[in-house]
Amino acid sequence: MRRSLLVTACLLLACNTPSSDGSEPPKGAEPADVEEGKADPGVEEVHADPDAPAAGEVDENCEYKVKEECYTDKKAACEAAGCPDTCVVLESFPAQIACE
Repeated sequence: MRRSLLVTACLLLACNTPSSDGSEPPKGAEPADVEEGKADPGVEEVHADPDAPAAGEVDENCEYKVKEECYTDKKAACEAAGCPDTCVVLESFPAQIACE
C-alpha cells in the first residue's frame, strides 16, 4: 500500500515540474523576450503634454469646467453642459456646471 502511494506521489510531482528540454517555462515565469525595465512591445507608452498644467494646478483662464474642458464664459459652459437655460453654477474653483 505504501509503495503505491509513493509511486503516485512521485508521478504527480513529476507531472507538475517543467520539462527538462526547456520547451515549457516554469509556472509564473516571464517570457524570455521581456527584459526587466523594458516596456511590453504591445503596450503604447503615454507621455504627458509638456504644456499642460501640473496635476492639481488650474489654468488661470479656467473659470468654468465642463467635462474636463475649461470655459471663461458662463453661457458657453452651460451650453457645453447641455442645459443653456437651466444650468446651475456649483461653488468650486473652477466652477462646475450642473443641469437642473
